Amino acid sequence: MYTRICRSPSFVIRYMKNGAPTNEVNEGQLPLVDSSAKQEVLSLFDGICTCMYSLLQAGFEVENYYASEIEESSIQITRYNYPNVIQLGSIEAWETWNIDWSSIDILAGGSPCTGFSMAGKRLNFNDPRSALFFQYV
Repeated sequence: MYTRICRSPSFVIRYMKNGAPTNEVNEGQLPLVDSSAKQEVLSLFDGICTCMYSLLQAGFEVENYYASEIEESSIQITRYNYPNVIQLGSIEAWETWNIDWSSIDILAGGSPCTGFSMAGKRLNFNDPRSALFFQYV
């Protein structure tokens, strides 16, 4: 069974192929991912692990789920709901993470957008939280 991966302006799930992001599409559509195979997932700016929830609801099996999150309250909620999630810490330390990059099937993330909002004073990329976007890409 194959499932389309979703995409929105603030949240992206990219399909990985042989450890590298791919933009392969099927007839102009988003990539198809074999949802019957166990997936290796890396979720950046993971929050309360809503990507894991979404994947499970869509019928995916997850072998390993790696999460990059720094907000302790979010991490605690994730640990309660999904105790097997592997917490990696800050995206700023991505080069030190001990993961097999070639095994990642799905890369998910939605970088902080506070700097672009009224609440963030519209500092855009001058807000250090918004600048984390560049670590993501």
